[in-house]
Amino acid sequence: MNLLKRTLISISTMKAIIISLYSYIPHLLTLKRENDLLKEKIQYLINSFPDVHHPLTLPHTSLQNIGNNDNTSPTSPDPVKVLNENDYNLINKVKKLVLESLTDIDKITIKKIAKDVGMSRTKFYELWVSITGEAPKFFIHRIRMEKAWELLASGKYAVNEIPDLIGLKDEKNFRERFKKHFGITPSEAIKRVGKSSI
Repeated sequence: MNLLKRTLISISTMKAIIISLYSYIPHLLTLKRENDLLKEKIQYLINSFPDVHHPLTLPHTSLQNIGNNDNTSPTSPDPVKVLNENDYNLINKVKKLVLESLTDIDKITIKKIAKDVGMSRTKFYELWVSITGEAPKFFIHRIRMEKAWELLASGKYAVNEIPDLIGLKDEKNFRERFKKHFGITPSEAIKRVGKSSI
């Protein structure tokens, strides 16, 4: 039985995972170890969706086993959480709010976002975590880093200009966050993007 048939996942949950993976494509295309990094990102996403039941999340299995002729499959799957249109609308609205306020550090707060989507901070936080499996601050951080990558890849901005454009206070903080997020420094990213476009 192939991996797709063994995967007990709803279409909408798969769409959420694909959307999450899509954000890593520019980064993956510039790396020499893209397969290893892709496996790490897929495993991270599998772990980020705790309601998704998949053979790869079972004990003693890993991404190294993909493609092996393992015909085992779970016998009694638990129900999966299905993301509905309202969930996607909320995610898209929050992403839009974050992008619109990216340069103003004070505007991107959980309280402000919650107010803009018509909820209390607590209700928004709980709903967000139930939908995405992560705290809103991690989503905001990822949006900042994706935007930073996009700006660096454009070739129009120097590294020292990026922090102001993504709402971070200083270049050192930006460099540390970027390296932690992507595994390379902003300067290395510029070099790799330059090489891949030749």
